[in-house]
Amino acid sequence: MNNANLVPNRECASCTACCQFIGISDQKLEKPTNVLCPHCVVGQGCAVYEFRPSPCKGWYCGWRRSSAFDNSWRPDRCGIVIRPEAPGFTFVVLDPNKKFLTEEFASLVAKLIITESKVYFEAVGPEGFLPVKAEMNNKLMRHVQNRDLNSMFDEFRNFLHHVENNWAWEPDNLKLHTELKSD
Repeated sequence: MNNANLVPNRECASCTACCQFIGISDQKLEKPTNVLCPHCVVGQGCAVYEFRPSPCKGWYCGWRRSSAFDNSWRPDRCGIVIRPEAPGFTFVVLDPNKKFLTEEFASLVAKLIITESKVYFEAVGPEGFLPVKAEMNNKLMRHVQNRDLNSMFDEFRNFLHHVENNWAWEPDNLKLHTELKSD
């Protein structure tokens, strides 16, 4: 993605959510999923920003890409990374205790489902394991149509419960290795 497609005057600032949950496989940097990048300075950003590998250069969350999401949707504030994907959105749940079980989030999900956008929830796993992703439209459609917020929250919780208690995590087979040096 080109920087011209980003929301003007919106910077990652102290948010470093993507520096942890994304697995990186590049010649210059290999980083397992859900492991903090060795070049991340928590609360400040990337120590090798100018030299970061192409997977990092081309990745921006939905908060950086769409003015439809106000500042409360910055990943470190809301505990969710929004990832636009045609024809919908993936919501990566980093901290379910922040915005995940709120009317605001449920309303956003309901609006997307009503407009026939695909809605996916993704949960990060243990360090070095791939995340789990589930399409939520079929599970939520009836609750959205009935305007049943409590049943939507039950489905949100069911997703988390299933992941925490029943999911067989798959290793990402990435080993931490970097050839990048900060100046």
